[in-house]
Amino acid sequence: MNELLLQYPQLNRFFDSQDHYADWKSDEIDFATFLTLALGRLERLYMFQREGLVDDALWNSWVKWVNDSWLATPLARKIWDLEGQFYSKPFQAFINRMLNDSRADGAA
Repeated sequence: MNELLLQYPQLNRFFDSQDHYADWKSDEIDFATFLTLALGRLERLYMFQREGLVDDALWNSWVKWVNDSWLATPLARKIWDLEGQFYSKPFQAFINRMLNDSRADGAA
């Protein structure tokens, strides 16, 4: 399914029953698709890390990459506001903390 959504981004409109993305540019929809699918992978890694199956060095490198790249734009925050509800509660809390910490760092 992930490969199909990346190959055929026009399919995303069928998942957007409330037309949240109706006015978005195609590159913004491509980024939304990438981000939501990538966060699904990060969520799995997050769960493995919580179970002690991922070492701290690897986990910390992923957190830095996600924080500094994936979530660093206003568009990523907008996507998270729309899509974050579909991830597990612990992962939602983790991402929300990262976003709040980034906002606090930016305000300082």
